[in-house]
Amino acid sequence: LSLLHSLRLQFPATAILVLSQHDESLYARQALEAGARGYLMKEEAAEHLHRAIDLVLAGQTYLSQAMTQSLCPPERAKPSTGLSSRP
Repeated sequence: LSLLHSLRLQFPATAILVLSQHDESLYARQALEAGARGYLMKEEAAEHLHRAIDLVLAGQTYLSQAMTQSLCPPERAKPSTGLSSRP
């Protein structure tokens, strides 16, 4: 993580994709906060590496679907309180 901070300071325009053996639920958020644009676990790399690289180079963020949902859960529908009729 300290390397990410250093890279971001020295090369702010560089797109950084972290490829790691460590569980993304523990490190992905920290990596993004340190300057990475994506986090990919090695066990998923074969299936998702090309897409992750494309997204990061396009200026977007790459996370697995599970990690994306845990960081940005979909909005839940608000319970209806019902509308009162107007006189």
